[in-house]
Parts: sequence; structure tokens; C-alpha cells
Amino acid sequence: MHELSVMAGIIDVINTSAKENNIHKIRKVKLIVGQMSNAIPDSLRMAFDMLRDDGPFIEDAILEIETVKTQVKCHECNHQFQPEEGYIFTCPECKGLHTEIIAGEQLYVDFFEGDKIDDN
Repeated sequence: MHELSVMAGIIDVINTSAKENNIHKIRKVKLIVGQMSNAIPDSLRMAFDMLRDDGPFIEDAILEIETVKTQVKCHECNHQFQPEEGYIFTCPECKGLHTEIIAGEQLYVDFFEGDKIDDN
């Protein structure tokens, strides 16, 4: 399950960013996960639940995941489409094979919310 190592990296990045921005407690983390990112949202949630207690900032945080469907663009007719099951990338309009994935491969932290340290 590579999602465990992916989530460990995500938590490290969030912890570093939180320290840099004087945030002491993360309440919410939102991830964007592309359909073709090779990351399974349920596995990411399980990894998050396993690892969040290890981090000093996110022990009570909620993980929200937005899944992005795969989008493909045909370079022959410029038609954009979602591939059929089985990831057939032939253009349904012109039957062209010169296509490019334009969405669905991403995996990133969209944002996190937390409480700042009071500087008083």
C-alpha cells in the first residue's frame, strides 16, 4: 500500500508549512486526487487515520478528498472527453488516437485549515 508513504509525505509537508505559518493545530486537510494518480482515496483515508496521531499538528484533523475524473483531449479534433471504462483513449468524435490526458493524474494538498498560535 503505497498510500501510507504518500500520506506520510503529505503530513510532513503540512507539518512544515504549519510551523512556518505559526499554526499549532490543523483542523482540516483537503486533498485533490486524480482518478489516474494511482492513489486510492479509501487507502489514503486509512493511512491518514493511522498517521495523524504521530504528527504534532493533525491529531484531530478531518481529511476531505475531492476526486478528479480523467479528462482527455484529442489533438486531431480538439474534442475533450472522459475515457470509457478500461481507459480507452480513442476520441469518440473523430476516432483519433493522438490524445493527451489533461486532468486526472494530480495528487496534491488543496488547502489545510488550522488555528494560529496567539502571539500576545
